[in-house]
Amino acid sequence: MTGLPCSIALMVLGAVGIFGIVLVAMGKQKGEAAVNSLELYPTGPIDRDDPILWGLVRDEEPLHPGLPRVRHRIVLTAPNQGPVVAAVLSHVPQIWLGESQRPAGHIGRPDLRGHRERTRGRTR
Repeated sequence: MTGLPCSIALMVLGAVGIFGIVLVAMGKQKGEAAVNSLELYPTGPIDRDDPILWGLVRDEEPLHPGLPRVRHRIVLTAPNQGPVVAAVLSHVPQIWLGESQRPAGHIGRPDLRGHRERTRGRTR
């Protein structure tokens, strides 16, 4: 396992308690690069305003019943998908929940406005 995407994925796995991971493939339009995401489901509550991880937080309908709405999403480009999945499967296979297909645009954006409102007045 080498490369920054694998390292980031494994650091996030170590930073938060994760009970499940799903690889999400995006429906690709002609001329678009394939973009996938690794969805990390927590064992406990997620701090939406964590100083490091807040940009990875997504609050959306779960991919499967029983999974939480709030999760971390790591964006993967096509060349990184294989190495990251291989790293997860070799290091933490017990939390692999499989793969899912979502329409183009599933990546979304972090809640920047909400983050700014919730953290206004905090010291850095």
